[in-house]
Amino acid sequence: MLPHSVLLELSARADVAIALAILAAVALALGGLWLTRIERSTPATSAPAASEPSDGGASAPEPALPAVPWWRAAGSDVPGDVTARTALVEELGMRGDRDAALVLVRAWREERDPGVRDAVLAALRACDGEPPLEIFHEALADGSEAQRILAIEGFEGRGHHEPIVQALSDPSDVVALAAAIALYHSGKREPIEDARERRGASFAAMLDLLEF
Repeated sequence: MLPHSVLLELSARADVAIALAILAAVALALGGLWLTRIERSTPATSAPAASEPSDGGASAPEPALPAVPWWRAAGSDVPGDVTARTALVEELGMRGDRDAALVLVRAWREERDPGVRDAVLAALRACDGEPPLEIFHEALADGSEAQRILAIEGFEGRGHHEPIVQALSDPSDVVALAAAIALYHSGKREPIEDARERRGASFAAMLDLLEF
């Protein structure tokens, strides 16, 4: 929760779009798992059927899933619904050992549900070894906005600052602000100042309101 004084300053100095971006970025950067919580509380809906190509050609098929899904390979008898898979991911994250990390990597490769994939990234933050770093790089390059922020948190926890500095150039101001927050907490101020100059007035206003 932002302090009351910051909320007042937001209403006085920033327009609605900037204010919402700041609030979203701070919430995401300080607690990416809230997205997973929302996903788990929302009833799952079936994905819409793919429409037939207008030119009569065949659409690209989905990659085939393994005969034994990742949660069965993990030795779990849980059903394959989103809530159960997310709970299993969180349990693996609490274990945090090498075997748990390898299962989570497999979950990242196989999962189709965005909420479970978010939970996988959050769980990998607590795991040791190199495989999580590979996944963080993938998420930062090609993931959703929420997944890019979770990857930043993963790199921050490992003390890997170079990918976070690169994230200051992310097309999304929200992701770039999450990177700035991570670097600020790590005492890396110079890249933030460079981004302030490069990204323009809106981003600089966000940094000012957070007193960076």
